[in-house]
Amino acid sequence: MRFLRLSLKSLTLAILMAKTGLHAPGQDWVNSIFPDRNHEFGTVAKGSKLRYSFKVVNVTDKELHIAGYETKCGCTDVKIGADTIPPGTQTTIEATLDTTNFTGLKPSGLTLVIDRPSPARVELNMTCFIRADVTLQPGQLDFGSVKRTDGPSQTMNLQYLGGNADFRVTGSQHHSPRLKVKITEESRANGQANYKIVANLEPTGPLGFYKDQITLKTNDPASPEIPIFVTGQIQGLLSASPSVMNLGQVAKGALVQKTVILKSEKPFVVKETKASKGEVTVAASNPPADQPVRTLNITYKAPDKPGPDHAVLEITSDIPEEPPARINLFATVMP
Repeated sequence: MRFLRLSLKSLTLAILMAKTGLHAPGQDWVNSIFPDRNHEFGTVAKGSKLRYSFKVVNVTDKELHIAGYETKCGCTDVKIGADTIPPGTQTTIEATLDTTNFTGLKPSGLTLVIDRPSPARVELNMTCFIRADVTLQPGQLDFGSVKRTDGPSQTMNLQYLGGNADFRVTGSQHHSPRLKVKITEESRANGQANYKIVANLEPTGPLGFYKDQITLKTNDPASPEIPIFVTGQIQGLLSASPSVMNLGQVAKGALVQKTVILKSEKPFVVKETKASKGEVTVAASNPPADQPVRTLNITYKAPDKPGPDHAVLEITSDIPEEPPARINLFATVMP
């Protein structure tokens, strides 16, 4: 009888999985949605704030919903890009590990709780080794929200306490040419050294979230590199709200209408709207030119092909050299 009960339970589970098109938790569907669930930062300075973005790629034909998360340490902060991920789209889970109160090997991370399309708990892990002889203050270079016309600067102090009188920061490297870094030795005495690190960000180029990493080079053979994380949010003068629209399930050929508000710090006129697909049309209201706000009435027509659909709408203004505001529309077209 026990064997019969187990067999019936297994058969019922198999039928449910067949109907939903999903595998059992812990098998291929979790691995495909989360291509990377472990990250190693290596050796870092005490006080560093370490950031890593875990990708969530919805390759299924079902909507994915993140119900919440549980951190594995009070030193870990989490930001979820979007808790609802339509089929064929992706988001990120950004985890920040604060090393201020720790030294040595430090594991951390979070447990992500998913309730749709099928319940699952996904472990996202981070580890690092925190050296006690080098400290950073502050723990990262965060430019915050930056207008594309600004040229912000951030300063960080590095202190070496290891007792080696010959310790030197010999240089640095980073990825983006938009970032300019200057390192100056401020003082040195009794096996200690202090450095000032000044970073300037040129906000020209693509708008949106900016992320980089400065890698300090040292003459310490035991740990020749020290990572510093750099973040910022480059904003244009023109912004759309909302900038992301999840239209949910839409019958093929159906029409969905939405309203978008355009704002700027200076008066503007909408010059052009352009959609990546022909299923999106726009009617713009243009009040007198001295107004910094406009309303867009957007009409989305679902294509005839069922499945995930994604369209990008660009709105160009008369503001000189201003990049177009972008609106992303997502929908799941039903048969």
